[in-house]
Amino acid sequence: MASKKKEESRELSFFAQDKGKGKSRKSVYFDRTEMPEILIQGISGMIDVPEKVRANVDLDRYFDGQIRVQPLLADPDQDGFSVGCYWFEPNFVMPRHKHDSDQVVLVVEGEMRQGNKVLKPGAGYFTPAATPYGFTVGAAGCRIIEFRDRSNFATEYVDDDPAKWDRPGY
Repeated sequence: MASKKKEESRELSFFAQDKGKGKSRKSVYFDRTEMPEILIQGISGMIDVPEKVRANVDLDRYFDGQIRVQPLLADPDQDGFSVGCYWFEPNFVMPRHKHDSDQVVLVVEGEMRQGNKVLKPGAGYFTPAATPYGFTVGAAGCRIIEFRDRSNFATEYVDDDPAKWDRPGY
């Protein structure tokens, strides 16, 4: 069952909308100010979470309206490099999770906290594939730019304690 969920989460690539044109030697340009934001909604059946969490947490209610994404660059056909811009609503708590690809994250607006580390605009982090992490968004929300070495990646949530899936106002 876990492998089926991983396949489903892999299909949950918001970057799939930006079909690449194969390997090109030309520069590809994008402008965040001209790209539409996609509001994340109704993803409970498509994400890989521990069964204990799925049975005790209303995942749609937890995630709906809390995250917006702008796929800036992607090549899902060739599984090429991807760049995404994400907005997280104020005080959102992203439970510990991991991806099957490396990522570099740069905070561009607002702030987030990982443990005792507060990340403000201009700060960022690198997370190797399969490394669990989570974060809490600041009171004004947070916008990040995320860079990945591929467009098709899976996300697996690892916190199996439903109490850790709590956030203010939820």
